[in-house]
Amino acid sequence: MNWSSDASVGDWFIDGLRPFHAHRVGSIVPAGFDAVTRIMHPIDSGNERDKWTWAAVAESNGRIAHRNMQLHNIATPSGEAPRHDERRGWYVWEGDLPAVEMRALGTLLQTFTQPDSFCVFGVWIGYGGMEIPSATLDALMRIPNRDHALLVGELGDLDKAWRMLGRQSPNLWWPADRSWSVVSEIDFAWTYVAGTIAIIEAIEASPALEAYRVTYDDDHTVNGDLINR
Repeated sequence: MNWSSDASVGDWFIDGLRPFHAHRVGSIVPAGFDAVTRIMHPIDSGNERDKWTWAAVAESNGRIAHRNMQLHNIATPSGEAPRHDERRGWYVWEGDLPAVEMRALGTLLQTFTQPDSFCVFGVWIGYGGMEIPSATLDALMRIPNRDHALLVGELGDLDKAWRMLGRQSPNLWWPADRSWSVVSEIDFAWTYVAGTIAIIEAIEASPALEAYRVTYDDDHTVNGDLINR
């Protein structure tokens, strides 16, 4: 696992994005994949050992779990008007796929990845706790409003990448053949994975992950939940 000084490996990703301010899944996830799923980061009630799925929180408040649900909506009891700045005591990891779910996803993706294939791991440079070489800082992957430093290794090095990034999951990862792509946008409480139908179906069938099929046209903002209003 090494820091990269070649930002061009991410050109395909940048070229595949819709305008950032379009506020669509396609603004975050590059085009060209058969399907995209949204992995929800676990929710807790102030105690990290007390993890809840988004579906369970929705059910507890008489709300509906669906692909575009937003936490402030499902955290508000049915019949009350949600506020986008009010989560009613629920906490969630933003921009960081928790280690348990990250490892489960990595293990699953290993099945669909060529052995010994190199993978690229990107991290937003605004985080602390990382020692990024100057050569890498001079060759950042510049997504609109998000500059990323890149690491190159194998998918089996995911845990090593996690440690090198200060116990932060990579914000971006993909293999050399670009058969899938993982995106944990820094402000989102979920992670998108794009790939083949087989990959996405396997993720959505995994008991370790809570995932919902989305489309490139879906609104990813706080206004995207049109059901729980």
